[in-house]
Amino acid sequence: MRTMTLRDFQQRGAASLPPGDPADPLLLSGRNGQFFLIPVTADVGLQYEALRQALAVMSIRETQLRAREAGLDRMSMEDIQAEIRAARAERRARKTAQ
Repeated sequence: MRTMTLRDFQQRGAASLPPGDPADPLLLSGRNGQFFLIPVTADVGLQYEALRQALAVMSIRETQLRAREAGLDRMSMEDIQAEIRAARAERRARKTAQ
């Protein structure tokens, strides 16, 4: 993976890109985080949808990992139903209190 600082990219632009395949994504690192610069190599709409789908899958996997770490993957159906009932009761209580 090609990488460079966001600052270098901002100051020198495309002329400062590291060597490598121009079709490869570039990881830009800065004080406020990291960002991918992804060249458009196919139909923009198709590539955008593929990127969104990949990010959605990654988000689901992260959520599953957090649930497993919290032990939520071992909840029984009865426990889940009890959580749902409690959340609905709380929502009803808030509505009647307004």
